[in-house]
Amino acid sequence: MRLSSSFRVTLSALLVSSVCFALPCSAAQNFNRDMIEEGEAPPPPVATSQTAPAAAGLQATDLQLRMNALENLVRGMTGQMEKLTFQVNQLAQVQQKIAADNDIRFKDLEQKVTTHEANMKGLVAAQQNLAAQQQAAAAPPAPAPTPAAAPEPAESGKTLDAPSPKSNGTLGTISKNKDEPNVVKGDDSTAQAQYDEAFNALRQAKYDEAEKAFSVFLKNHPKHHLTENAKYWLAETFYVRGKFQEAAVSFAEAYQEFPKGAKAPDNLLKLSMSLGSLNRKADACTTLGELFKKFPTATAVTKNRAEQQKKTLGCS
Repeated sequence: MRLSSSFRVTLSALLVSSVCFALPCSAAQNFNRDMIEEGEAPPPPVATSQTAPAAAGLQATDLQLRMNALENLVRGMTGQMEKLTFQVNQLAQVQQKIAADNDIRFKDLEQKVTTHEANMKGLVAAQQNLAAQQQAAAAPPAPAPTPAAAPEPAESGKTLDAPSPKSNGTLGTISKNKDEPNVVKGDDSTAQAQYDEAFNALRQAKYDEAEKAFSVFLKNHPKHHLTENAKYWLAETFYVRGKFQEAAVSFAEAYQEFPKGAKAPDNLLKLSMSLGSLNRKADACTTLGELFKKFPTATAVTKNRAEQQKKTLGCS
């Protein structure tokens, strides 16, 4: 019967131990060496109680180093995220400022076109009047009228009404408000100059001055062909200053007075934006729905901004 290798190693160790009692240790060592030379391998060294804590300490140190590296990585990524967030906010502010500036520029171009059309209409009317005068001059003279009685003299202490020297020969009412310029109601050239003054103040970001100027224009010229534009820009002076309640009221009044005017789509858009800034989401979305329903052919700029507002509000 052949013995197993582990049993033979154990038996060899016992024999060496028994020999050490009778022989010197050197002899026992020689005996063990002889067994190794014959192919018997000594048992592997057994780990002592001192090596286990050392290995555990190395593992803990390695784990701590890895944790520190992860913390540094997370800290760096957090800093980058904060930096990117700040840059995104700055870009958003710049985009809003550019959009507001572009809006004013586009409206300025529209106003110039409107002014040019009004001037052309005035020129055509003047030409028609001149042609009528020429035809009247070419016609045969009418018979002389019968002399009329002389007018009665005015009562003592009273004078007849006369045209104001500032009215260019036309009767009109002069504004006496100390905050308003002395303008004549119904004078188209004066109205145009007053409107241009208000619009220039708006373009120069003098919003308080522009508000007063547009208010004076609307008071003196409620039926002028620029009244609709003046109402829109008056509301705009409130919106750019964050007075969203006043802006919403002004845009709503402008739309109600001119529901089919050229500024009607813009009034609805800015009314929705003002209501959104007041956290009146439902009313803002309803206003956008009115815009898309009533003005499907609005300008591309107005429709694009309305779509952006719809996404911002999360309208269905």
